[in-house]
Amino acid sequence: MAEPPSRDRDNVTLSCPAPPRYMRHAPRCAAERAPDASPEANTRRIDGMQSMDASSTRLTDRLGPIPATLNVLFHESWKYLLVSVVALAVDFTLLATLQKGLGVDWPIAAAAGFSGGLVVNYALSVTLVFSQRRVKSRGLEFLGFFLIGALGLGLNQLVMSYFVHTVRLDPLLAKVPATGACFVFNFVTRRVLLFSAAA
Repeated sequence: MAEPPSRDRDNVTLSCPAPPRYMRHAPRCAAERAPDASPEANTRRIDGMQSMDASSTRLTDRLGPIPATLNVLFHESWKYLLVSVVALAVDFTLLATLQKGLGVDWPIAAAAGFSGGLVVNYALSVTLVFSQRRVKSRGLEFLGFFLIGALGLGLNQLVMSYFVHTVRLDPLLAKVPATGACFVFNFVTRRVLLFSAAA
């Protein structure tokens, strides 16, 4: 019969009997299974948990405003989409009237339609879409809005030119992909540069 574990009163250590042959790979006793309970080990575990809590807090602080920001972007984007539909109607009407009705060359007709839609887009955007305005001067704001629109006009012309000359689409059909590209470019650029909170 195996002897019971003995305790050394001076060193406070446990002596375990040898396990049976069929349990040679198991821990000899509970003392061998117990985790390191020294003060240094406890301190390391506590420091590790505190570090994890601090990291979790920092992550929460960073991610906290994101849902609210996404909610604002969602509402602004669909409002801007509706405004863009109205401006696009003006754009298409001018393009069709000048190009089909009056025989004006399509680049000039497209530029005129785009410019008319730009004015409508600005008026409705500052009234119905964006609640924050980075630029205090309304004149500079409109200038920035116009310059971004001018870049969008260049993008519009490039996309239309590709689909008219390469794909051989009618200018009115070529206006569809050009409109999608301009919508994304104009919304993102204007939102970041003109209609967001000042840093």
